[in-house]
Amino acid sequence: MVHSAGRVLQKKHRHPFTKGAVERLVRFVKLTDAHKYGRESSTINGLVKPSCLIIDEVGRCVFDKENTRMFFDIIDRRYNKEGPNTMIFISNKSPNTWGEFFNEDSSLLCALDRIFDMATVFMIRGNSYRGKQCETIALSAGEPLTMNRATE
Repeated sequence: MVHSAGRVLQKKHRHPFTKGAVERLVRFVKLTDAHKYGRESSTINGLVKPSCLIIDEVGRCVFDKENTRMFFDIIDRRYNKEGPNTMIFISNKSPNTWGEFFNEDSSLLCALDRIFDMATVFMIRGNSYRGKQCETIALSAGEPLTMNRATE
């Protein structure tokens, strides 16, 4: 899905989806480390800066209160910034279940309010595209073979 979003970015935005953007996505997963090592500000600034931020696998991990607060800060600053501030969220979970993955209700509600203020939501249902090239080999065992020994 991130690959498809990258192609959309190349067509719709002046700033192509680059390795740097991918690295910023990886940093998003490391909000806990940013807090732990005192790098919150630089991590958040790096996620506010790009014209488009793609957040993949929303709901795959549970955010504690501090990470939920940082998530809100990122969303709030992107929401209020001048210029392009596109955000793409990719999830197998419906947004009404996201509360299960964020441990700070008021921050999450404020973030969701900003996310869905001017959103276009695409809900795609269907089979997963993963595993389409997976080969399946089925074996079944039959009756055991008995070998007759030739008797003299």
